[in-house]
Amino acid sequence: MSESMQLQIDEIVDQLSPPSGAVGLVTSKDVRELVRKAATQGTLIGYVAGERLTRTQTTRTIADLNYEYDQLKSHCKSLEMEIMALKR
Repeated sequence: MSESMQLQIDEIVDQLSPPSGAVGLVTSKDVRELVRKAATQGTLIGYVAGERLTRTQTTRTIADLNYEYDQLKSHCKSLEMEIMALKR
């Protein structure tokens, strides 16, 4: 888990935690609501991290493919020049 994800999780824990020194009664409904919020927020953090990773990998793949395309384009141009020279 990345440090930024851990920081986001810590922020959510702080948001969902009761104030220090608080005393109270927690019902099963309250626990269910708290667990639902935590699961939803955790899922969103993971989803965003996955999307960022996918975007980074896709950007690299596109850059690699563009480089390969330029190399092949250059090679084709060289071959065309050779063919033109041989035809003369």
